[in-house]
Amino acid sequence: MADPARSNFVHIGCDNDVLFDGALNATSGAYLNSATCTFSLYADNAGENGTVVTGASAISMAYVAASNGDYSGVLQSTVSLTRDAWYWIVCTLTQGNIVLVKRWAVQAVDEGIKAG
Repeated sequence: MADPARSNFVHIGCDNDVLFDGALNATSGAYLNSATCTFSLYADNAGENGTVVTGASAISMAYVAASNGDYSGVLQSTVSLTRDAWYWIVCTLTQGNIVLVKRWAVQAVDEGIKAG
């Protein structure tokens, strides 16, 4: 089932928001609001075993103020994307000894053609 807060598309030539939502310590149930969070964009279907896209490696994500474990980063409009190609976004969050990873596939499309 798709995450409603997350898009399955990245828009070519636009800044794209990337969200890691609801980071949670599974043991205590506490939200992780002081973590280090980054994302990278990988070409092809190999996920993080593929080639990282130039300009899209270890991009910092900031904590969203007054949220419950939400972090946001921006894939810059200057990152070169191939129309209709598939990529993987991989977000990694670390707080203390807790490491969380979210990964999902996205397709590069023109703004206005498909909405994510």
